[in-house]
Amino acid sequence: MQLDDLNFTGDLAALSDTRQHMQMKTTGEAAASASVYLNINRGRIKIVKYNTENTDAIKLDGETLEEVETLSLL
Repeated sequence: MQLDDLNFTGDLAALSDTRQHMQMKTTGEAAASASVYLNINRGRIKIVKYNTENTDAIKLDGETLEEVETLSLL
């Protein structure tokens, strides 16, 4: 059985002090999800830019994730 659109990874707060650390956490979450047959809905993932000037993009399976200035969770 494979579950789609499970929100637990989308709601995960990946706090990090560097972009490299954020990329490592993102890659780790993708591997952990795949190991239990969960898909990550890349369209729902947003990277919140906070107090940063670094322009290196965070990627998931080679796709750049969208960056936003603010985020509202309902």
